[in-house]
Amino acid sequence: KNVGISLIELMMLLAIAMSITMFSIKYYLSARVESQASSILGQINAIISSADSLAEGTTKYAGNVNTSSMIGVLTVQRLTTPWGTQFDIPNASVQNNSYTVIIPSMPALVCYKVSQKLQTLPKFTVNSTCPANPKAIQDFQYTYTRG
Repeated sequence: KNVGISLIELMMLLAIAMSITMFSIKYYLSARVESQASSILGQINAIISSADSLAEGTTKYAGNVNTSSMIGVLTVQRLTTPWGTQFDIPNASVQNNSYTVIIPSMPALVCYKVSQKLQTLPKFTVNSTCPANPKAIQDFQYTYTRG
């Protein structure tokens, strides 16, 4: 009587292990994209609150809504993306009562999630197009208009 496993049993075991590994990796990547997009949306909300507090008592954003004034109200960590770049907020437009935010080096899959969410909100204008290549990265830009 032979003791041990056959080649077919070994191949079935390897196939099951590979399937579990593939699904685990796919789930991990999906969860990572969701986490990064949620983090960015949370940071966007923090920027809105900070800009509104800087404009408190006035009806318009002044030129003081920019990266350096935001660092004074928030922290550098709150203006740092999950992938390590820093948000850039050029001076606010007093005429349009708005400000633009640039998020450098955003991964394409995160770009799609953030863009979809912001496009459903009336005060946001998305100024960037997400890249077709899901592995690409590019700067993402939006404008928030106070209403």
